[in-house]
Amino acid sequence: MYKLLSLFVLLSVGLISFAQSSKDEDKGAGLTYTLLKDDPQDIPHLSIGVSPLTMGIGSSSLGSYEVGLLLHAQLNENFSLRSNNYYEVATLSSLLDARKETAEPKIAPLKNSYFLDEGISYCFYDESRKEDIPVVLHSSSANMGSVTVVHVNYTMVKGTHRKIKNVRAGALIRNDRFSLLGNEIITTDGSKFSNDVEGDRVVYSGIDYEALDGYGYSELPEKAQIKTGFIGGYIGYEVSNILNLIVDVETMGLRGHVSRKTHYLDLIIGNPTLSPFQQYAPNYSATEYGDEVSDVLISYEIDTEKSNLKRNMFGLRFGGRYQTPGFSKHNKWTESYKKASRLMYLGYFWEGGLLPSYGYLNGLYFKFGVTLDINPL
Repeated sequence: MYKLLSLFVLLSVGLISFAQSSKDEDKGAGLTYTLLKDDPQDIPHLSIGVSPLTMGIGSSSLGSYEVGLLLHAQLNENFSLRSNNYYEVATLSSLLDARKETAEPKIAPLKNSYFLDEGISYCFYDESRKEDIPVVLHSSSANMGSVTVVHVNYTMVKGTHRKIKNVRAGALIRNDRFSLLGNEIITTDGSKFSNDVEGDRVVYSGIDYEALDGYGYSELPEKAQIKTGFIGGYIGYEVSNILNLIVDVETMGLRGHVSRKTHYLDLIIGNPTLSPFQQYAPNYSATEYGDEVSDVLISYEIDTEKSNLKRNMFGLRFGGRYQTPGFSKHNKWTESYKKASRLMYLGYFWEGGLLPSYGYLNGLYFKFGVTLDINPL
């Protein structure tokens, strides 16, 4: 396990260094280069992206798999539009349940969740300056016992570093599952629903558990499918660092540092909601413990005032996105400095924080994924 972890960490460092690689001249090392391009102003004005694999982690699902549709449009020098929408395609629990031979559940599973983010940014700072930029010339790896060591040979070159600072705002719509884990909800009929490691349980209103010689609660055969979400807005701060440098190093060929790194922080406000849910009705004519749960499904409505749920209307999120030219046999360095050939970018992103929700645990989330960006303009 340690060997795999060490390999992953070191390879990750190597990949990040290569993605940010930039060609430079080092007189002390006797390197000579020809500057082909150093223009961070020359970036696409329209970026359309697809995130084919996004991994999400939250209280309602320890692992969810999503696809994302991303758009960024630069309207003018100051304003840009942004649309980031993610749709769940599967969860870890659903994949595990699919492998089990169990009876068809009577409680229909909720439709896949989604997260919609539509926003606008205003640029109040856009400056460029010359500075030394690290340039990776080549890298190699070697195994040393249980550790894989990645050796990176780089130099420094004078290039133009562009920094953009924005204030941003937008609207958010979230639709997700509510987790009973760690929460107790009371429905409008007075029944109390909760969850433990064994599954969902209920204390039915109107059932005399002492007369049934029971445990004081009923175990339910299926988990409740409760939908939650919120509609809200956000305001925040965003900073982007852009490099667009291509050089031709003598005896080594083309090297470059072409990347856009964006980090952001948002304050969120929204109105969380909880929808009615289906669960098994009580059997008031039961004479033995275990028979008090009928096989009839009815709809329950949650009494949010009586339930021990903290209604949180505020949230905070932070994240980052990294875009670099894609490396493949179809997009070689010999052509990547030409704008017409720079049509697709390979990148990755991460995001996490606390969203408006009932119960703070249900608002915690983190996700990360890879992106493929097409830049037609």
